[in-house]
Amino acid sequence: MINRHKLQNRREHAFVKLPGIVINTIFVGFICAGLFLAYTTFFSNDTVTLSRMRKNEMAAYDHLKEIFTAQNAYYEKSREIVGRKLYAVFLTHLWKAVDRGGRPVNLNLIPESLAVAVGTTKIVDGYYFIDVRQRRISGKQAPVTIDYTKAWTVAAIPQKPGQSGSFVLMIDQTRALSAIPVDKYASRYPVHPEKGGWTLLTTKEDLAVLQEKGPMP
Repeated sequence: MINRHKLQNRREHAFVKLPGIVINTIFVGFICAGLFLAYTTFFSNDTVTLSRMRKNEMAAYDHLKEIFTAQNAYYEKSREIVGRKLYAVFLTHLWKAVDRGGRPVNLNLIPESLAVAVGTTKIVDGYYFIDVRQRRISGKQAPVTIDYTKAWTVAAIPQKPGQSGSFVLMIDQTRALSAIPVDKYASRYPVHPEKGGWTLLTTKEDLAVLQEKGPMP
């Protein structure tokens, strides 16, 4: 028969151990919860960033196509605006041009938001757009200056490479739209993009394929 005093001691000993076990369990629980939260937050943010970049890149593609249409419309109107046939030298002129007398002409061929997205502090859908003035011919040192009576080029650049977008995109008067990963971009715009590491994008599906192969954030 178990001694009553021994039984009492066992109960008291077990009672003393119980708070320590509970505290340890709670402590371990907090650690696991913290690790789980950090893990899910990291991968959630990573997924959100990737999703946002892909959405921005698709939007940049659409904006460049919009600029292409606007440039053609400007070319048709250019004689009455500036007195001769040429493409818009400045992106903003597709929204609000200047005539021969220096007077503003509201064209609204592109929205104001796109027309003023010409620098890192002025963006639309994570990108800003620049008027390319020179392009390079493969094998030649000196770049070729663009003649706006015959051609034009605009590039879309992510405001925060790797966060707002992972590709630089470019389009010209031929309607050819190309893209290159930002880590391979060197502020050079080849006349023949495919020879300079750029990928020709015939459709948005081509961009989707490139996104699948492209850099991760």
